[in-house]
Amino acid sequence: MSQHASMRQQLLTISLTVLSFSHRPLTDELQDLLATYRELFTAFSQNALFDLKRHYPEEWGSIMELRESQWQRIAAAINSGIASGQLRPVDTKLVQITAGGMLLDPFCQGFPSLAELLDILLFGIARRAP
Repeated sequence: MSQHASMRQQLLTISLTVLSFSHRPLTDELQDLLATYRELFTAFSQNALFDLKRHYPEEWGSIMELRESQWQRIAAAINSGIASGQLRPVDTKLVQITAGGMLLDPFCQGFPSLAELLDILLFGIARRAP
């Protein structure tokens, strides 16, 4: 199996291991979905992904479809939270851009605590009024 086929298989395996979290609290579900989203796209070096994009556009397209599919799960959870009143209304595309910058940036390859980063993404940095 080629290295690129192996990368694709690993990405698919990671994606398929994510279970449905609908019975859990929304914040736990979002943390797990966002952590998986990050894992899907930081398991490989940025150089390998850029080479894949440049030299194997069909495989790259498959990875982008997988990424979008995973994001749609996250967006559905966010929209569900908005509909139930658990989350304030937000543009999920802007959340995707923010999450991508925080979780997928190539310089974030070893930040100390994914849980803390997800906490900041989900709850912000402002204190709530008492």
